[in-house]
Amino acid sequence: EQPVLEPATAVDQLVTANLFCLEELKAACVAEIAQHIDTDNVFLLFQLAETHECPQLASRCMRFLELNANDPALRNHK
Repeated sequence: EQPVLEPATAVDQLVTANLFCLEELKAACVAEIAQHIDTDNVFLLFQLAETHECPQLASRCMRFLELNANDPALRNHK
């Protein structure tokens, strides 16, 4: 059974889980974070995924970008 995480702590927990190779916690963090991908955070979350070896999260971010490629909020991102 995976631990229940609040969205506000999932990113911090992901970093810790990756550092200590806690794969079950890492998976729970990725699952929670992936539910909250939006135009405001997709690039940051993709960078987080790449930095902390989370290919599933990176893939979800890429899929979000593909599905929302025409969103003006993404085109204007700096």
